[in-house]
Amino acid sequence: MKKLGYYLFNIVYYIFYLIPINKNKIFLIMTHDDSTEGNVLYTANYFMQKNPNIFFKSITREDYEFKKNSKIIEKVINFFIFVPYHVATSKNIFLDNIFLPFAYTKFKKNVNIVQLWHGTGTIKKFALNTEVGEIRDLAKSSSVKNTHLIVGSQKMVPIYKSAFQMDLNKIYPIGTPRTDIFFNENLINEKIKEFYENYPELTNKKLILYAPTFRDEEYKKKLNNSSENIDINTEILKILNYLPEDYILILRLHPYISNRFSLKELNLSKKIEKRVFNLSKYNEVNTLLFVSDVLITDYSSIIFEYSLLNKKMIFYPYDLKEFEEKSRGFYFDYESFVPGIILTNIEDIGNYIKNTDKEYLKIIKTFKNKYMEKSDGFSTKRLFNILNNNKN
Repeated sequence: MKKLGYYLFNIVYYIFYLIPINKNKIFLIMTHDDSTEGNVLYTANYFMQKNPNIFFKSITREDYEFKKNSKIIEKVINFFIFVPYHVATSKNIFLDNIFLPFAYTKFKKNVNIVQLWHGTGTIKKFALNTEVGEIRDLAKSSSVKNTHLIVGSQKMVPIYKSAFQMDLNKIYPIGTPRTDIFFNENLINEKIKEFYENYPELTNKKLILYAPTFRDEEYKKKLNNSSENIDINTEILKILNYLPEDYILILRLHPYISNRFSLKELNLSKKIEKRVFNLSKYNEVNTLLFVSDVLITDYSSIIFEYSLLNKKMIFYPYDLKEFEEKSRGFYFDYESFVPGIILTNIEDIGNYIKNTDKEYLKIIKTFKNKYMEKSDGFSTKRLFNILNNNKN
């Protein structure tokens, strides 16, 4: 059924193909992150600041989730008429994911298809390295249409080349646009101020951000049990038993998981419940990085951005063997790669959070020098110059 939709999308696209492109129009495909801090929208806003004549049209994942509701007709018209029109007439197309309808799309030679992706780097396998069968074939046919693949560092080039099956001359290790905000102190302070205005009860608290990676098996569970909520590993919540009252745990779950997760159903004690905040739907994830004092994660690419803040990271890979053998697997040796301590005992995690030792800064510095050398606040400027043939 979806494949038929892709055919229909492109039939309409070719009707508009003869219309000249608008050199000032950018089409944004934000199927993963439509926030102002995401790679795609951040880049588009920068381009508009540099050239007032530039404007954009966009599509998000919600725009083509055709569920039975009052907007389904509007969504169908938008996706199968307006989106093909904008794709056919835009000079630049920015994506943060692989867009499968492009498997059947032929682009004009002077159009830039810029794959920005939604992360800065990766440890776990992704994209074509995880897909199989017909989906992989479609993803590859779509991916090879990209004219530019933006990568966070030179070290990541071989991995992204494999994940997207693209030629080296189309891969640009110039740093990812979303990291530019980490070098804008005024903007960071604005985001922090806005956060505490939304959550004044967290002022003067010590915030622990727990951001576990997306597990494919959990998504499959969601699909197979449409009425069943998805749980997380609740052991991590017990760290609060080993920490003073001013420590707060913030949850940042993947959208596929958070949409089916409820703190209330965990039956937490009132003492713990008041110290746990599920902020998975807080739209700007970078802001959560700015306000947090420490990050706990497992295999998430969030560690790349977080390293720029020189804050403590704790790695809690409670299912490491299973994830490595039965799930996606890794590009690196996990234990030697991660820029922080690996702990699976909850009490040890609590004690390490309280530890004031700064030895972790050396590990983070080495990690940044290897994998974040192009994150300097000018990544978006470099992309703008590349697409506009500027030398400065």
